[in-house]
Amino acid sequence: MVPPRDHQKRLFDQTTEPAESGLHNSEAEWRLFVVHKHDATRLHYDFRLEHAGVLKSWAVPRGPCLDPSQRRLAVLVNDHAIEYGGFEGTIPAGLYGAGTVLLWDGGRWRTDQDVDQALRAGELKFQLCGRKLNGSWSLSRTSWPGAKREEWLLKKENDTEAKSLSEIDILIAQPASVLTGRTLEEIASEPPLWPPAKSTRNAKSRKPAPDQLSLFPENLEP
Repeated sequence: MVPPRDHQKRLFDQTTEPAESGLHNSEAEWRLFVVHKHDATRLHYDFRLEHAGVLKSWAVPRGPCLDPSQRRLAVLVNDHAIEYGGFEGTIPAGLYGAGTVLLWDGGRWRTDQDVDQALRAGELKFQLCGRKLNGSWSLSRTSWPGAKREEWLLKKENDTEAKSLSEIDILIAQPASVLTGRTLEEIASEPPLWPPAKSTRNAKSRKPAPDQLSLFPENLEP
C-alpha cells in the first residue's frame, strides 16, 4: 500500500497524528467521510471522502453550507490516511498542518458514479449521512485538471435536507466536535486524544482507540 502523499511532510515522532494507511471498508457501498475544523494559519474546514484506501481531501475556507445557493471554494489537498478520520488534537507548531484539529462531522457517503472517472471529469455527485451533513451534495472542479492549485466548488443540492443560510448557518449553530463535544479552544488547552508517537520515523504503529472508530458505524441506513 502506497502511503498518502502527505506522509513525506509529516514528522510522526513529533506529532500525535495517526500514521497508518490502508483499506477500510473499501468494498462497502457506504464509505467513511469526515469534516475536520482546522485552526491552522487560517481557520478552515477539511472535507474528506474515503476512496481507494485513503481520504481524498479538500480544504474549504468558508466551510460547508446547507444552502443550495451557496457554492463554497474547496481546494484539493494531499490525501490522508484512513486512520486520520478519527484524529482530534493539536499538531505542534513548525510541523505540516500545525494547529488545532476538531472532528466537526463524520459518517458515511456513497455515489452512483465511478469515483475515479468522476474525479477526472471534475464532477462528483454524492450523498452524505452524517451527524450534521446529510442528503445530496456535489463537488465541481473549476480549475484545469492537474493545476498547481486545483479548485473545486462544494455545493449542497436542493433536497429535503437543504436549508437557507438565513434559516441556519450550520457552522455557527453546531460548532463543537461530534467525537467529544469539545470546542477548538478546549481542544487546544487539553491533552490530545491520541497517545504519543514512538520515537521512530519509520514506525507503522499507532492504531486509533476502538471507541474513536466506533463513531462511524459499519452499517448505516440513509
